[in-house]
Amino acid sequence: MSLAAKLVLNVHDLNNERAEEIRTVPVIYEVNGRWKIVSEAVAVSGQMLKHWHLASMVNIAEARDLIDKVGFCGRCRKREGIRVSRDDAVALAKRLSKQPKNLTEKDIIEACAGEDVHGFLLTNPITIRRESLVRFSWMLPCFLEEALESSGTVTPYKVVIHTRNVRAPGKGASDASSSETRDEGGLTSEEYQSERRTPEQMPFYRSYASGIYGFISTADLAHIGFSFNDLEPIGNKERVMLRRKLLIEAYAPMLSGLGASLSRALPASAILELMVVFSDGPLPAPVHPIYPSYLERNIRLYHDQAKALGSNLMVFLWTKEPTDLMNREAEFPRLRIVGSPVGWIGEVI
Repeated sequence: MSLAAKLVLNVHDLNNERAEEIRTVPVIYEVNGRWKIVSEAVAVSGQMLKHWHLASMVNIAEARDLIDKVGFCGRCRKREGIRVSRDDAVALAKRLSKQPKNLTEKDIIEACAGEDVHGFLLTNPITIRRESLVRFSWMLPCFLEEALESSGTVTPYKVVIHTRNVRAPGKGASDASSSETRDEGGLTSEEYQSERRTPEQMPFYRSYASGIYGFISTADLAHIGFSFNDLEPIGNKERVMLRRKLLIEAYAPMLSGLGASLSRALPASAILELMVVFSDGPLPAPVHPIYPSYLERNIRLYHDQAKALGSNLMVFLWTKEPTDLMNREAEFPRLRIVGSPVGWIGEVI
């Protein structure tokens, strides 16, 4: 499976991986047949995208009461996609009546969908490594000439100072006489002055950016539940099928804006374009949406590959604005236009 998405994100804090600093990277754009370098463009790392995908898998499984049926370890249930610790390995070995040093990759992926789909690294008491079956690019901003001319970057951003002056609770209001004036913390003005209350939370800084972004992703559905080290699948076939469905469905929430600081900076987002490809054979990574005509480039790429390899392939396409590709299904017989950004999910599950 391959996916390419383009969306507009207004006033987001999605790359908040380090406090008080916005994440910028150099990006080379193709503009009018020439290459143009933007040295500082606000971007969101693939690590952040992977975290959102894992969290979406757990959220969907919880909503359907499938956590135990699919299998998630304690760390993944907390949405913490980090390496398997020694304590985790010891606990799993105890459950399986094994010595920790005899654990296998198959044991670990059978117990947890997070380790199965997103990979893991165990270094103690035995070294086992599994590559992630789902991969993400960085979410990169598309080139905007107007933004570059007005702000010097394709993603205008601003540091905002937040202040919240919250006083610690004092005596209850019921302790006051009717003639006393008390503040929201339950203190009279005299008590407040005498205690010289200071704010509990100091001002803090956050960086917010806006732009049109794109990202790509690939997923190896065929090897879910398959141990590369042991060269055999797990025994629970129903669990494998549920994990495949979760992997696919977890993309849907990502298209509407997930990430950091959502309680105060839920992005004003809108999906612009989406292309999803399914095949019974291997797929190359799609052309990233930062490049012009990326949709047609991708459709030609996948159709040519299907002809060359004889693979069974289907391309699903949704765009907010009409495109001439919608009238070229005869030229691209494997192209299917869907009516909504998530319309493809019902057709493949």
